Amino acid sequence: MDTLTNIALIECDAAKTPYSLDTISTFNGFHLKKVLAKRTITERMAKEQYPQSEIVQSKQAIINDKSIELVIVSSPAKEDLPLVGEVLESGKSVRIV
Repeated sequence: MDTLTNIALIECDAAKTPYSLDTISTFNGFHLKKVLAKRTITERMAKEQYPQSEIVQSKQAIINDKSIELVIVSSPAKEDLPLVGEVLESGKSVRIV
């Protein structure tokens, strides 16, 4: 059995729709475990886009999860740079999209 890499998505963008990773939680060796919607993207919208992922309320839920190896940060603004730094300091890889 292949090993999956757990990832998390942090939605920083004020767009009207969530960043589109995929509509399934497992793809190409990755498992989208957690999603944090920070701004105007509502929890309901995140649940609709990523129904099999856990929708979390804080960055700590992602940072403190030792099983998550990669965090995708969608459209961060200047004020989100400390967040990116915290994720990196926790030992996780970060991809900014």
